[in-house]
Amino acid sequence: MKFSVALIALIAISVLLVATPVAASDPVPSVNLQAQIGNYCLECHTAVPPRPLAVTRPVEWARDIPCATLRKGYEEIAQIDLLAAAYQNVASELRGWRVDTSAQDKRINARRVAAARIAETDGIALATITNQGNTARYQMNKAYATLQTARADRDRMIILIVVGLATVFIVSGIVLGWRNTRKGKSGGAGKPSSARGMWTATIIGMIVVFVLFAVPIFAFSPALPAATAEETARQTAVDQAARVSDAATKSSAQSWVLGQIGAQWYALDKTQANATFQAALQAAHDKGASREAYWGQTQAVQESAVAWAPAAQDLAEYRAALIENAAAQSWQYRALANEWLGVDKAKATEALQLALANLSPRDSNLQRDLELRALAVTWGKLDAAKGNELLAQISDPFVRAWGWREAKQYDQATQTARTIKANYDRAWALREIARAAGNAALFNDALAAANQIERTDTRAYAIADIAIAWASQDAAKAFDLIGKIDPAYAEARAMAWHGVGNALAATDAARARDAFGFAFDAAKKAGSPYQIEKWTAAILIDYARFNVDVGLDSATKLTDPVLREQVYLGVMPLVAAQNLDKALNVAERITSPALRARAFTALGVAALQAGDKTRAAAAFQNSFALADKLEDTFGLRDLAVAWSALDPKSALAVVDKLEDPADKTAALQAIALAFAPSDKKQSADAFDRALNVAKSAKVRGEPFAAARALAALGRAYAAIDPARANQAFTLALDVAKRVNVKY
Repeated sequence: MKFSVALIALIAISVLLVATPVAASDPVPSVNLQAQIGNYCLECHTAVPPRPLAVTRPVEWARDIPCATLRKGYEEIAQIDLLAAAYQNVASELRGWRVDTSAQDKRINARRVAAARIAETDGIALATITNQGNTARYQMNKAYATLQTARADRDRMIILIVVGLATVFIVSGIVLGWRNTRKGKSGGAGKPSSARGMWTATIIGMIVVFVLFAVPIFAFSPALPAATAEETARQTAVDQAARVSDAATKSSAQSWVLGQIGAQWYALDKTQANATFQAALQAAHDKGASREAYWGQTQAVQESAVAWAPAAQDLAEYRAALIENAAAQSWQYRALANEWLGVDKAKATEALQLALANLSPRDSNLQRDLELRALAVTWGKLDAAKGNELLAQISDPFVRAWGWREAKQYDQATQTARTIKANYDRAWALREIARAAGNAALFNDALAAANQIERTDTRAYAIADIAIAWASQDAAKAFDLIGKIDPAYAEARAMAWHGVGNALAATDAARARDAFGFAFDAAKKAGSPYQIEKWTAAILIDYARFNVDVGLDSATKLTDPVLREQVYLGVMPLVAAQNLDKALNVAERITSPALRARAFTALGVAALQAGDKTRAAAAFQNSFALADKLEDTFGLRDLAVAWSALDPKSALAVVDKLEDPADKTAALQAIALAFAPSDKKQSADAFDRALNVAKSAKVRGEPFAAARALAALGRAYAAIDPARANQAFTLALDVAKRVNVKY
């Protein structure tokens, strides 16, 4: 009996050891340049940064981007990749046990196709990218959860089989022992009643042992704990703080958007444009007048935190800092000035002077330096001396070097960059100055700084960045430099070779091919099977410019259907430029409705450029035929725009299939412009429809999307129908003013 108990314990421990995963973590290096950035790229950039994002860029490489919006884009891409890789691992395991995962595969691949728009759309707001990422992950997680349920069912069945076998084994041992004991006592003569008792006891023992094993498998999850009064109060205070900081940020954005509307309106109606400029200044002034109220809200959240648990105190400080930062920001004046630089220099100067006067002493030194840099660069377009004066006032050497570089004052930028203490930041600054100035000698200084970085992974990425930038000036040096990157960081090597291949593609085809070859080799060591294929797919798209056939043949070897078909879509323009029939064949290989539709659209555009209107029309029709099957209707916007150049009436049918009002507005705008030369009435009807759609445009995280869409309509239509364009601008002004900036 003692042996049986020991055996049960041993099996139980073994099961626990097998079922319990071992967790490991590698902390991400901290960012040396870190500030409280809000919702808009313009809070640190002087203009909205270009998109799309490089989808293979490791999230670690995004650390050198001061813009929180772009950083978040890379983080969202990385998180979706992690989820896709995790899904593939589980699906591969289940398929090995002959479990059918095709339904879940189809569902998650559809979500991955839709999630691709994160890197492609022109997002200016951090919240927009965050919401897109959250939506994509939520849908992917549902497919992943279904797969995990199937995995759990399989594991449960395996455990039950093992438990059953273990029970039989243990009870058999008990029975044999009991029989041997009985034989020893009775000389082999057993009584029937004793035999019946033995079997009864055996059956009861089997049931007991089986239940002891199986109960944990079928145990119910404990009830979720209810929120305490303290937790409820804390959440209320945190929610209020979030509303306040969002309201302050929206106040700044409202001033900027009003200024943008006025600047676009100026060519059509100077009086209305000037009035809108004054409205923008008033909105900025109103925000400044509310600073004390915002300050009171920071005190409220901090006072509320007195009753919070010690572990939650940091949350109060964080939320209070967000309010204080958003309230103190004055970027709206500088952004307003940037819109008016080419319209009215006097008004732009007025806005810049107000921006300087409103730099808040409550800003952190770094936050003030970032705004001062953007202000100086903007002012330098009107008055270089004033811009230089402001740049000299920046205390942080990294930010000051950045400003000098943007102002094309490369000597001052270099001198300042050499004083940066952090090795990573110094390498980053010198590299960018060398790139902008075309000064190859500075790459040596950047490399010297990079070689002093203590963390090996950070050093690998920094050297890779330098190699990419150096390649266009000294390919041999770039090749030599990548060879020195630690092979343990395969992604850094793959990205470096890929970047060098692209840098040399137009000037040194032989070396570019070699670089792509090395990139493929490095990609094979990039990590998970998913990551390896993602890197390979990205490299194939760029390598195809040298040999389309090799690119297509290599794509067929990719096991991931989404990545494989993204390669087909990526090389479509190259194939179509060579042979339209071959391009049609490539488009027909794609099974994803959204990617297939986009491929046919690209084929139609190429055919139109080649003067083959019949083939273009057929391609556009093939794309439109997939409209009801698409994972995401984003691609239909491009179809409508492209088709409008050939047949605006057919393009109108596409608009009905679009789900996003912003996409509909862009499509209708293109159609209205296409109709204008031949059919004024159809053009006006399309414009009026666009106007109504734009009024209702909603983009989560960007409350001014409708106002900006209406202003874009007015600017595009001004030369065709001034009255309608004025109507669009008037609506844009009204919509922008009605955005609630209160909390």
